Amino acid sequence: MTRQRDLRKEDLLLASRLARGQVLGAVAELGDEADAIADRVQQLRRWLSSPWVWAAGGAGALVIGVALRRVRALSVLRWGWLAWRLWRAAVPALRVPVHYRATGGHAQSA
Repeated sequence: MTRQRDLRKEDLLLASRLARGQVLGAVAELGDEADAIADRVQQLRRWLSSPWVWAAGGAGALVIGVALRRVRALSVLRWGWLAWRLWRAAVPALRVPVHYRATGGHAQSA
């Protein structure tokens, strides 16, 4: 009976080590994701603290305001839709570049 008990104990210890390793890996992955999000938030804050960004935003709002008065709203909406599509296409280019982990050597996108 002690042999079976010892084998069961070894199996449980192995399962515990494997589960602990998986949890640590998941936490490390979540930490990497959180770091990437925090970096993006910091970059956005830097952009928003720039007076040039505020000036460009104000100028853009002024142009849109004048355009809405002089041109039909439909054409302004078309231009807005085009700007939105261009912005959505540019988002992947603004993402953080691919990093390589020291342990695996596989590409990991942030």
